[in-house]
Amino acid sequence: MMTSLDQSLTTAELERLDAFLRSDAVSEHAMSLLMLNGFLTAVASGPNMLMPSVWLDVVWGEHEEDAPTFASDDEAKTILTLILRYMNEVNAALQNMTLVPLFCELRDEEQRQGAEAWAYGYMAGLACDPDGWKPIFKDKQAHMLMLPIMMLSAPPGFFDDGDPSEDDKYGAIPLIPKAAEGIFGYWYMKRSRSLPPMYMRAKSAQKSKPKSKRKKTKRQKR
Repeated sequence: MMTSLDQSLTTAELERLDAFLRSDAVSEHAMSLLMLNGFLTAVASGPNMLMPSVWLDVVWGEHEEDAPTFASDDEAKTILTLILRYMNEVNAALQNMTLVPLFCELRDEEQRQGAEAWAYGYMAGLACDPDGWKPIFKDKQAHMLMLPIMMLSAPPGFFDDGDPSEDDKYGAIPLIPKAAEGIFGYWYMKRSRSLPPMYMRAKSAQKSKPKSKRKKTKRQKR
């Protein structure tokens, strides 16, 4: 049976994807499931709609030799379909403002490590369209939405006022879901402003259609 790409992954399917990303079929540079979750969140949030051909290979690593080794064509189709469905699932959660990153299910140090992996994945997603993302860093208010994510992913020495402490990093973790939704909203509004109003497009479409002249016919009485 064909599965719709809009159908959310079941727990078993998510576990299967996780197992594949942990297997010897992928290189050591492949993303973990936590990184993939953050990566897809950024790709779904950004200023431009990116086709899978742009971002899919990034999941496996930076180089051609990092491409996964699938056991069969069926396995390749299954895994790629799972990733595309996962992408749509994340996108739907952002639109509905119900985003729950995977690290939220973890606790204590595991959550901290998971949040870092998620944040690294998010920044990798941003790197798929670096020029497109530039405006958010120039916006004095909007760029603050990036702060919780960058606190967990930025390299040492990135911040002018010193690296964030461990307490700062822990404090940033609960802020990430709403920050990610805010970033999605920021780009969504920018995309919306770049489009003409719906009624203007409808009106324009109506004008472009030639009007057909219908002959009036008299109804015959029976």
